[in-house]
Amino acid sequence: MTVRRGPFITLEGIDGCGKSTQAARLARWLQERGYSVERTFEPGGWEGGRTLRSLVLEGEISDPDTELLIFLADRSGHLASVIRPALEAGQAVLCERYSDSTWAYQAGGRGVPPEKLRGLMELCGFPEPDLTVFLKISPAAAAERLVKRGKADRIEAGGLAFMARVAGAYADLAKAHPGRIITVPAEGPEETVALQIRREVERALKNYFEVPR
Repeated sequence: MTVRRGPFITLEGIDGCGKSTQAARLARWLQERGYSVERTFEPGGWEGGRTLRSLVLEGEISDPDTELLIFLADRSGHLASVIRPALEAGQAVLCERYSDSTWAYQAGGRGVPPEKLRGLMELCGFPEPDLTVFLKISPAAAAERLVKRGKADRIEAGGLAFMARVAGAYADLAKAHPGRIITVPAEGPEETVALQIRREVERALKNYFEVPR
């Protein structure tokens, strides 16, 4: 079986779990191992996505279906302009948020019917990540971090009950996809979390991917 040299890795978790911090650390570690890394994010991690990001994070969208469709449109453009070209060029892609976020936030948090979301996702044909790091943190601990960080965006400001639903949906996803999703406790010291992520990612790289020479 032929595998691509660069893995497609996503980082997931509720707002305040430390995705950006850990993504930066993981990207440096992958580069030290010889990978060319394309680090990106959703929503808005491509040139045409800035307006879409602004709409969902700063706008006044109250309809869950409208919010969902904007996220899917953003992902379609992101895949076409950033993720697929990088993978085809042999790079490792490291993405903060991807399809699991849609399941957790739109289905789990907003209550979009799973069958509706499943049908739309299948229609879009988004590729599945090779590996997903789920940074698990309690909604209360994440909320404390967000307060220290400053002004919250529209989704971050959803409240503890909303984030609890999202966190529950993430936990369900991790149970349903144990081969792809690895769960890492995210409430400990930054370096401790980073070390556990590296151990899990290294295990996956050894088992499934070619290491650059």
